Amino acid sequence: MVISLLLGLLACSDSFKDDADTNEPALDPNDVDDDGDGYTENDGDCDDADDAVSPDGQEVAYNGKDDDCSAESPDDDGDGDGVAVTEDCDDGNAAVSPEADEVPYNGIDDDCNARTSDNDADGDGFERDTDCDDRNANANPNGEEVAWNGTDENCDGYDVDLQACVTAGVQAAMREVSGDYPVEDFSDEYTLFGYGIWRSVVNQVATLTAGTPRVGEGSTATTFALDLGATMSLNTADNPFTLTLEYDVALDEGFFECTGYTSPMATDFEGNVGLRVSGERVVATTSVTADRAPFSRDVLTLEPYPGSPTCSLDLIDTGIGYAERYFGISLPRSLSVFDSSAGQAVAVMTEEVEAAVDRNVAAACSKP
Repeated sequence: MVISLLLGLLACSDSFKDDADTNEPALDPNDVDDDGDGYTENDGDCDDADDAVSPDGQEVAYNGKDDDCSAESPDDDGDGDGVAVTEDCDDGNAAVSPEADEVPYNGIDDDCNARTSDNDADGDGFERDTDCDDRNANANPNGEEVAWNGTDENCDGYDVDLQACVTAGVQAAMREVSGDYPVEDFSDEYTLFGYGIWRSVVNQVATLTAGTPRVGEGSTATTFALDLGATMSLNTADNPFTLTLEYDVALDEGFFECTGYTSPMATDFEGNVGLRVSGERVVATTSVTADRAPFSRDVLTLEPYPGSPTCSLDLIDTGIGYAERYFGISLPRSLSVFDSSAGQAVAVMTEEVEAAVDRNVAAACSKP
């Protein structure tokens, strides 16, 4: 009887205990620190199965883990500059990224852009070994020079575009020298025993007409090759020269009086002009030689002078040939006389061209 009562009391006691256990709150699994790193999932542990991953973890780049459980330090940004390794040309240097500014001459591609050279501070496409002022985008070997503004825009070492000013000076010089140049009259005579030959060419005028001059590079930065291009003519139809020939020898006699002129003959002046630049003043020294076409029948027009029976170069030279045989001497033919006149004129023109180029180039290149 007593034993049965005790057993009943024990049963009731177990029943009360089970009811008390059932009323205790259940444990949240996210509050359990499964990996023993001191952080639960509710504490911010983004991988509670890895004790190397926690809010106190050190982010290890490129290991496929969010070691510090922070979106601000992504696994693919080793330097923490906010640019992923796939876009960052140096993901070990936070100062280098596509969002950075290029710092010239530091040996680093700061902005990850090959088009912004580390050796081109002004971004004009010329690196500092060829750019005379790498802080000024307007100054480079392709720059357009602005004369005497204190900047060498085209990097030739001068504050004026020498090629341009020489060209302008040469053009002005050729306009200046174009015009008429008098030629000395020609005459010769030979007489013997009442016979003789008398010849003259008077009123000769040589005309120089400028063409299109060309200025090229010379042997140095201050030397320029010149090809001045021009034409020369002797007289015109409105103002012809007069050729007179009279001969009387034992074999024959004749009299010719002609007027004439030539068509333009190519007369090119070639050479160079050298510059001496001293501060803002430029001195030019020019040397040219004339390359003229030889005088020929094709350029010569002869017409009979009023009252003269005829005018023929062949007849004139035939008469000169008679005189040569009679006197036993050699006389210049008419073409050679005109060629000599042209040569005389060109010699004067050459001096005028050199002086005019010196003067006009110096004025065009010096500071006003």
